[in-house]
Amino acid sequence: IKTAGKWQVKTGSLAILNQLIQSAPDQMAKLSPEIIPVLAEAIWDTKADVKKAARETLTKATALVSNKDIEKFIPALINALINPVEEVPKTIQLLSATTFVSEVDAPTLSLMVPLLSRGLNERLTATKRKVAVIIDNMSKLVDNEFTVRPFVPKLLPGLIKIHEQVADPEARSVVAKAIATIRQVAKLEESDDGANLAPVKLTDPTAFAASISVQYKTSGANPVPEAAHPSIQYAARLAVNLIAARNFDVPAWEAALVPYFEIVAASPEPATIARELLLRSANEADDEQGDNDDEEEGEDLCNCQFSLAYGAKILLNTANLRLKRGHRYGLCGR
Repeated sequence: IKTAGKWQVKTGSLAILNQLIQSAPDQMAKLSPEIIPVLAEAIWDTKADVKKAARETLTKATALVSNKDIEKFIPALINALINPVEEVPKTIQLLSATTFVSEVDAPTLSLMVPLLSRGLNERLTATKRKVAVIIDNMSKLVDNEFTVRPFVPKLLPGLIKIHEQVADPEARSVVAKAIATIRQVAKLEESDDGANLAPVKLTDPTAFAASISVQYKTSGANPVPEAAHPSIQYAARLAVNLIAARNFDVPAWEAALVPYFEIVAASPEPATIARELLLRSANEADDEQGDNDDEEEGEDLCNCQFSLAYGAKILLNTANLRLKRGHRYGLCGR
């Protein structure tokens, strides 16, 4: 779509994207950060047929965004991509009055970041301040650095530039808050401007293949499958992708790994090996995030995740809420 010289190739590629969006919506949603920017450029193609096809595909691609807070704004966001000069300030105004409470994932960011990036280049300080507020609020709802880091180079340098240039002290403090939030969520150093961001370190497939072999040995397999076996190597790569996506659902791991484990050994049960690997990987991910268990004794009345927002402010984002019978609790803030 980006490099083809013939418009027929572009429209054909867009038609294939349409088919993939319909047949594999979950996978395409995860690829939204790569897809939507390309479609946003294609809607400005000089050929009318490409423009029309790109807009249709963009509409279908944005429908994959499942964030309840911005679903109603999707038409406005598309219009802002198509007519940025007229629509960007209006859309930013709409979003600045919205309370964000739902988790912000990669598809949501892929739709929002082009608007926010352009908003940072608007002339009015008031508009830039609103963009900073939106960025700050949305960043607090991102679950992990893997989600936000691909978008940091498009937002953080612009925020830093505004912070250095804007004269209004109050606006500058709002921008500074957004900068601090992005750095915290993306796990960046205070001096990092995000322009040349190193990729997030992922699990090594070779090391994971070795751990699969070790798991077979621990489970009493005889003979023990070698880590170099092609099926083990491929299963390791599938597992690494699941870990990177923070997908620790048992059905997903079994569906991905069991067919390849069945090739290398019938015993132990392939599903058992998959579940053991899942459990270990999930525990390691929890350790990295520093989750702590509540050691207080007593009957649980509530043990869940809790989000709380007031106006445009996010007070709590997926905080662990655990209440015990017979205890008294209060919510304090400033």
